[in-house]
Amino acid sequence: MRILSLTHSYGADGAAIMLNKTIHYWVNELGWTVDAAVNDAMEFLYQAEFKANGIKPVKNVDLQNYDVVLINTLIDAPQIDRLNASIPAVLWVHEGETLLDNLTMTAGDLTRLFAKFNLIIFQTDWQKHEVFHSFIYRLEKNKVVVIPNGISPNHLAAKEMQIDAKRPIFRVINVGSVYARKRQIDLAKVIEKIAQDTAISCKFIGDLQHANTFGPEFIGYMNQKLSCHEWAGTVPHEQINAELSNADLFCFPSGDESFPLAPLEAANLKIPVVMADLAPYRHIGWQHEVNCLLYPVGNLAELEKAIRRVQNDPELASKLALGGFELAQSLPFAAYLIRITQAIEAFKKA
Repeated sequence: MRILSLTHSYGADGAAIMLNKTIHYWVNELGWTVDAAVNDAMEFLYQAEFKANGIKPVKNVDLQNYDVVLINTLIDAPQIDRLNASIPAVLWVHEGETLLDNLTMTAGDLTRLFAKFNLIIFQTDWQKHEVFHSFIYRLEKNKVVVIPNGISPNHLAAKEMQIDAKRPIFRVINVGSVYARKRQIDLAKVIEKIAQDTAISCKFIGDLQHANTFGPEFIGYMNQKLSCHEWAGTVPHEQINAELSNADLFCFPSGDESFPLAPLEAANLKIPVVMADLAPYRHIGWQHEVNCLLYPVGNLAELEKAIRRVQNDPELASKLALGGFELAQSLPFAAYLIRITQAIEAFKKA
């Protein structure tokens, strides 16, 4: 199988991480060939990722060399207009409502864009039936599939969740690019408040280059370097599980997600999860009081309440940890790989 990959990122964002892991399997386990269409900047920026995953960067593309083109993310979907219509094209959609909120093309343009693809892959029924339904409902049913993300097996043993009342500090962790729509400021303020009467800290792991989207006052807030905060910046993805395993609670205040990996990766290590309540989560399997605690987006009082509940109730923490672990285990990476491989392999030339 010969695949041409078209996308803007092979970096640390969730869409790129899923793409890289999938390509790694195709190349190293199945012997497929995957080339990435790049410019000079991308070839330099992602050279480590290309090498690690067996991806060959290509600047002069000859479409006759490929069975199928895979375009990763709806942001990159317009790149299909660069292609010869005779080559099958697959679109993997990772986005949700924020893309629609910021769309510059008309509804008709988006409808016609979707129609150009031979196959559209969504991650949840929420995307298919709620977010993008108006643009795809006239497409042939076999042109649209839902393939949930899988959770990679970790190399660390999931710990038995036991919060020691005598522990020196309660450790909270957040993973995700520091960006206004991820709402890390909510968590930072709540941690600062709780720290006034409780030994607590929060480690924020994620790219800081877009921190200015919170406004200039946020940069000043970060630069205070409060003892209850640690802004760690980007951490190699393979090291994140080790960081998660040292935490007592994973907190995800993001106001916009489609199928976030980080909460599931934390749950897979039996770390209890607190998240802002978003529509796609119930399609993934998250349930309030069963495998996580959910609170209204942006409600700092409810976020504080949820954190304190986990902190002060070991039985609740253990229950959420076990429930989250069971959810993560129900989304095995191997099953995901089978499904997405079969979807792509259908386009192999005879």
